[in-house]
Amino acid sequence: MQKAPAEFELLLSEWAEWKMDAGTGPLGYPSSAAFTRCAGGGLPDYVPDIDRARVCGAVNDAIVAVGGIHQGVIETVYFWRGLIGIRKAMEKYQVSQRTIYNWLDDARFVVWQEFISLQKMKKPLDTGIATI
Repeated sequence: MQKAPAEFELLLSEWAEWKMDAGTGPLGYPSSAAFTRCAGGGLPDYVPDIDRARVCGAVNDAIVAVGGIHQGVIETVYFWRGLIGIRKAMEKYQVSQRTIYNWLDDARFVVWQEFISLQKMKKPLDTGIATI
């Protein structure tokens, strides 16, 4: 199974925080609600002068374009963060933890490929991640 670059997971974490900061969290609660705040994330320090909204918007475009189970798994896992996200996805889809991890790996790769494809059609973003 092919995998997305490890750095792409940082962009997905940053995307989740960006979505939460956009006004409402994944459940419709205000992003200022204490339980909707997620820890960690942040764009890589080694990438200079990145426009957060532009990068996260591009990641969001890729996630929405892929849609389906890939979008659902990424949203559930990254909005809830860590093991809680994995457990929420297990409940949502009624599958095992191993299946969720397999789906998540596949979703990251598919979204990464879509992200790269969309960047080839637009002015490419300098994310600091090699595009293969």
